[in-house]
Amino acid sequence: EVHIVSLVLDDVGALDDLVDDLAVSVDVPGSLGNETSHRVPVADRGLHLFEWSSTSDVRAGAPVRRALIEALGPEGQDEDTEVVFTVRGLPRGGALPGVEVGSATVALATGLAP
Repeated sequence: EVHIVSLVLDDVGALDDLVDDLAVSVDVPGSLGNETSHRVPVADRGLHLFEWSSTSDVRAGAPVRRALIEALGPEGQDEDTEVVFTVRGLPRGGALPGVEVGSATVALATGLAP
């Protein structure tokens, strides 16, 4: 399960003229597409509260599980286990993809390695 509670952006002033809302796209290895959080308005203080969750099916045979098992195998690469979080800025009434404001990755191999 991916749970995004909050996001802090240091330079919110740079966003004022470009975007009104933020959303976070989450790309999990083996998933068929990105999951995207709900939109939150750009906050002057830089703290954005999302309180958003997404769950991926990792039961036997599920695409996400197969991708992770393959990535964690002897031929796998850490980057094949990366969950990618992309923060997107959206103009008022605008749809995704919007503009990329920033991104981060978490390699599941780091946390799952024996």
